[in-house]
Amino acid sequence: RYDPKALGEAQGEVYAMGAFSAAQIHETVRPEARVVDIEIQVTPLDPSALRLSIGVMSGAVQRTSTSELASVPQWDVHLVASYERRHLFGSLARVRIEERPRVIYNRVFPRFAPPTFGNIVKLTLTHPGLLERRTESFFESAWDYGPEPFLQFIRSDIFFRVGSRRRFFRGTLTTTLALQQD
Repeated sequence: RYDPKALGEAQGEVYAMGAFSAAQIHETVRPEARVVDIEIQVTPLDPSALRLSIGVMSGAVQRTSTSELASVPQWDVHLVASYERRHLFGSLARVRIEERPRVIYNRVFPRFAPPTFGNIVKLTLTHPGLLERRTESFFESAWDYGPEPFLQFIRSDIFFRVGSRRRFFRGTLTTTLALQQD
């Protein structure tokens, strides 16, 4: 059934695919047939994107395996270089490679200490609709090299994760089912 409120949700879902820069919805009402024709016109993003940035992260470390933040007495100055290739295999699949070299100070921000160098390299492959049209399948891998924030030894943390992600209730609940080796 036609529901004008659902059109905004549909437009949001199209944007959430991460492949389009614009999505316009056009409605054509045909009262004699009691039908509303819906046309969604999309503008695809460029197939390649290269991004460079610099940043400072203080008081928190982002776990490479879960992306959760933990409070730590450590801060860093980092560069971020990422390359994303979209529309792989003639689909909405995309691959992203990210490099994050860091100069790390094992003190509470903004105190300086002898710096330690670290690096994070991350590879992500996502494919929406591979298993089911509203589900995104993914593969992630990362290598995090640098000082362990609390015990101060140099560690190499490598992880691999494969799984699927799906949103429910208009995006208010996201579920992820994955297998991970860390």
